[in-house]
Amino acid sequence: MTVDVVAEESGRGFSFETWRFAGSQGDEVLADAYLAPEPGPVILIGHGKGNSRKAQYVRGPGALWARTGLSVVAADAPLHGDRAGSAPIPEVTAADPELVRWWLADGRALIDVIGERMGGVPLGYVGFS
Repeated sequence: MTVDVVAEESGRGFSFETWRFAGSQGDEVLADAYLAPEPGPVILIGHGKGNSRKAQYVRGPGALWARTGLSVVAADAPLHGDRAGSAPIPEVTAADPELVRWWLADGRALIDVIGERMGGVPLGYVGFS
């Protein structure tokens, strides 16, 4: 899978990168990576409905945890953030099986991207809603 680093900065005890990769529907997905100084475990953070990878409740833990040795990656879910487009987000996302399949397939792609960028490190998940 091709991953482009479209932004990067360092300092404050961790590095920050924004990655771009193709989602399962062929659309562009952006993910923010808060990288600990040394390779180690990665926490994938999922944002809540109607929000994005840029939500403060994602960014705050991302920066904090990266300073303590846990790298953090967060991507915009389909129909969220930079992927919002004009389609409305269903009131009950789980009631739309196609959207759930899209979200899961993109999550699998993100796990592959993490493996490509960071190697075989332990991976965990935290979801905020």
